[in-house]
Amino acid sequence: MFSKTQKLLRTRSELLCNSQFEDLAKFYKLPFIAFHDGFPNFVKDHFQLIESFSNIAFIMKAKDAVKLSVEVTSVDLPKDGRFKAWSRYREINSCGGIISQIDVIQYLVESSRGPLVEMIESFNCPFAAIWEDTDSLAGEHVH
Repeated sequence: MFSKTQKLLRTRSELLCNSQFEDLAKFYKLPFIAFHDGFPNFVKDHFQLIESFSNIAFIMKAKDAVKLSVEVTSVDLPKDGRFKAWSRYREINSCGGIISQIDVIQYLVESSRGPLVEMIESFNCPFAAIWEDTDSLAGEHVH
């Protein structure tokens, strides 16, 4: 379970860094909830999810982040088709240095396509504003 979850999160991270947002969206169950610093943010539809991914990638590139590494630190045993995964993400720059680090709890639900994210929880997330209001950043960059 641990190695399967590690592989899943690394795949998702690579999709984000390679701007493969449609493929990445397949790993999320909508509506999706992002709790950052205790505040819930609801991602209601596919367009909002894709726009959020695009904005995160834009912010990462603006900070010279070329990679988003992820390490799973713990995984719950599944119960009723749901489980939690604790992970640490690091934005890595082109010189291999760490730009930022964030610990995330992901709430996953099993599906015929594999585990889907239905909620995340984080504190001090450098991308929290993305989930709060995707319209405020829309159109600030070219896709």
